[in-house]
Amino acid sequence: MEEKVITRPRPSRRRIVDDTSDSEVEDDDDSEGEDDNEATSSDEEQKHSTGKTKHSTKSYSKPKTLFPPPSPLDLELVGIIIETMTLTRSSSHLASALRGAAVNDEGGVAGMSEEDIMWVSEFERIMAESATRCGMFGKVESSFRNDPRDLPLPFSSRFFYVPECDPDTERAQLVRLTMPGSGKRSETMKYKQYYWKPVGK
Repeated sequence: MEEKVITRPRPSRRRIVDDTSDSEVEDDDDSEGEDDNEATSSDEEQKHSTGKTKHSTKSYSKPKTLFPPPSPLDLELVGIIIETMTLTRSSSHLASALRGAAVNDEGGVAGMSEEDIMWVSEFERIMAESATRCGMFGKVESSFRNDPRDLPLPFSSRFFYVPECDPDTERAQLVRLTMPGSGKRSETMKYKQYYWKPVGK
């Protein structure tokens, strides 16, 4: 007897390819969705971590100094001012008096020229800046104000030298040796209030 070979019908390749392609497309869509979700979550995490890192590592810089480093001319004038202070008997000085002593000018403030006024302003500026920068000069405020009709300058603050705060230690030591009583009493450093007697009618 002859044997009959029974062959089963094979599934269509097109169907397999189509099914595979569909599944691959679906898988790709799913993978793309997962990638998008992962990218979004990673971006959020990065933003969160970046913000947290910036907040945690934020550094606060020290405030900048109010004045730039002194110029060579300012340093020279500081030396002249200190030398003038040490050669006078007064423990505190007006800027105009220091300028007059430095140039051997005995005239008053009222007779000053514009150039003299400029130098008095420079003396006061340098002492005020040094007082703020390192405390090398002390400043005594007062309520006195110059009469603009006679004295055009309102230079009423008095300054004194503080050797302990002088950055130039050799100069400070020399001042202490030459002037043992160069320190200023605390009472004389206080604000000066002036009271004027009323003019009778």
